[in-house]
Amino acid sequence: MLHLLLGVVINEVMYDPRGTESSAGLYNEAVEVYNDRDTTVCLSGWRIGDRYDLDPVGAFPDTAVLSSCPGCLLDVCIPPGGFGVILDRDYTNPSSPDPMPYSFPSGTVLMSVSDASIGNGLSQGDSLFLVNSSGDTVDAVGNLPETGDGVSAERRSTTLNVFLPSRSPSGHTLGLGNSVSCPYEASVNLVGIYRLGEDYRVSFTVRNGGIETVSFRLVLYRNSSQDSLLSVSLAPDSLDTLTFTFAGDVQGTNEVALKLDSSDCFPEDNSAYAHFVVERPTLVINEINYRGTEWFEVYNAGEWPLTFPAMVVGDASGRSDTFSLTVDAGEYAVLTGDSSFADRFPGVGFVYVPDMPRLNDSYDDLLISDGTTLDSLRYFRSWGGDYDRSLERISPFLPSTDSTNWGTCRDPSGGTPGRLNSVSGSLPETGVKLAREVYDPGEDVVVAFSYPFKVDRLRVVLYDDLGRKVREKEFYPRSPIGQVAVGTEGLWRGLYFLYIEAEGEGETEKTRLRMAIR
Repeated sequence: MLHLLLGVVINEVMYDPRGTESSAGLYNEAVEVYNDRDTTVCLSGWRIGDRYDLDPVGAFPDTAVLSSCPGCLLDVCIPPGGFGVILDRDYTNPSSPDPMPYSFPSGTVLMSVSDASIGNGLSQGDSLFLVNSSGDTVDAVGNLPETGDGVSAERRSTTLNVFLPSRSPSGHTLGLGNSVSCPYEASVNLVGIYRLGEDYRVSFTVRNGGIETVSFRLVLYRNSSQDSLLSVSLAPDSLDTLTFTFAGDVQGTNEVALKLDSSDCFPEDNSAYAHFVVERPTLVINEINYRGTEWFEVYNAGEWPLTFPAMVVGDASGRSDTFSLTVDAGEYAVLTGDSSFADRFPGVGFVYVPDMPRLNDSYDDLLISDGTTLDSLRYFRSWGGDYDRSLERISPFLPSTDSTNWGTCRDPSGGTPGRLNSVSGSLPETGVKLAREVYDPGEDVVVAFSYPFKVDRLRVVLYDDLGRKVREKEFYPRSPIGQVAVGTEGLWRGLYFLYIEAEGEGETEKTRLRMAIR
């Protein structure tokens, strides 16, 4: 094929921009070309188009495009291994219903054509030709796949004239390597968790999304400890299902992880996590004030009222006497041995436990028990909290032993006894919502949810403004309501998008939200 000699190929085609064809199609069609040579190739005198119309290629004429990509180049010369994107001439037109929707990485060469459209307008059924200054057809593509609104067709590899719909969350990879052409790309996904008597069966799939047959090495972990090593050989676009059985011998929340043992093109999908709970209590420790006026709060995360005729509170040094406690579903109870609590929070009900152990300032154990431990943790001062400023749990549906599930109270009063924690998101009437839209670097993003069905699995994926997956977590709340948290450690300031998928009782709901880190 001629393009193998010249080293320039049509690499991606956005023939169906986001929006209606009569509007977005007039402004936002695009073609990406890739220089596979080890020398710069200049497209001076080259033309591109369909069988009806070939248009001369030139540098993009409007510098306004640089407002969204200051590092882009308005030129026709593509460096070795570089990308050029040929845009509609009116891409920057302020009359566009979706002005300049694409994010290009720095160094992308931006070009256009002399006509109002590329060829006679791009479409799935058209053939597309790239012709050099000598009149030779350098590349020709056709039979593009159906992609859907706002999704480009990407080339599988430079040696194959095969296109597939973009797998990128943004719908395209204009100016970037194609999401469908990675030579070595494994994706690990959770299939399901099943209880078999006292055992738990966890199934994952491993898929080879690359263009070469590869033997993947994987590591299986349970509760952060390595369980086993395994190897899976997969042809391109094939997958294998791996199933593991675990004894239900560890009380509380268990985490199983399957991870690729080496990095590939998209490391963000190289691992998947499963959680199952053995004898999980529904009464949880929800808020702790361990300095100043000492008290802590419990929360009934279940669906029924709970009554405990012989409750005990304990820390590392001892246990209280037994006392009775009743907590309605979705309600709170405050426990304290400090008589000054009533002055600190007037009007807030509490249960007085006169011999409740004193809580240490630097770290301590804390448990609640009715003969069987209902919830327990060892907190540290580094988790949060201060003098008369409580340590709050972000979500009652995540482990109490996870430090990232706790944070310092933000409420001006220094505590939220008997009500929703300030670090948690208030529950929406239905669907999902964020506690707020703007977060500080490293701060947890709290996602609150409320669905008309019990959510068995909640998947939260965070993408940056280039459509790259930067975080993914799965939760198993086993409840129609709750909150979960996704960390932002190591992420840059900027705009991000959340994709939330809830599954349970045969129902699936998907939501997309926007947020920013400042």
